[in-house]
Amino acid sequence: MKDIENKPVEFNPQNTFKRELGCFSLRLGKIFFNLSIFFLVLCICGILSLISTVIMIVFGIVVTLATLGTVFVIMPNFWSNLISGINIAGNVSEFLMSNFYIFASIAVAFSILSIIISALDKQNKHKGKIVIASIVLAVTIVSIIITIAG
Repeated sequence: MKDIENKPVEFNPQNTFKRELGCFSLRLGKIFFNLSIFFLVLCICGILSLISTVIMIVFGIVVTLATLGTVFVIMPNFWSNLISGINIAGNVSEFLMSNFYIFASIAVAFSILSIIISALDKQNKHKGKIVIASIVLAVTIVSIIITIAG
């Protein structure tokens, strides 16, 4: 190989290893960043699933009152269908809430790792990724506090 001035370039395996390690760590930081967002979404879904179950119950009561009971003539098994939907939503929310702390701890760990790896990259500035990973970290911590508070 020759450089711009047509001089031979010496192959240095140590520099190649450092460059490849830098590229690998940057890719790993991107993976951690994406996974932290995914686990944050799972945490928020766990919190919102409890609210959706309550909304389904309120919806059933409102439909019954708004139609003055004619919904039972139109759809004779209205309550059984509504209760089966509530049971399914309850099972989903039970799963999400039983694993909430696992999802939250993984989201916190991945966002911290993403911030560290992005901050240590000397070639590119990753301001946006660091800011968004910090927001993910803050929202995850707030969701943990909301869950602990009840």
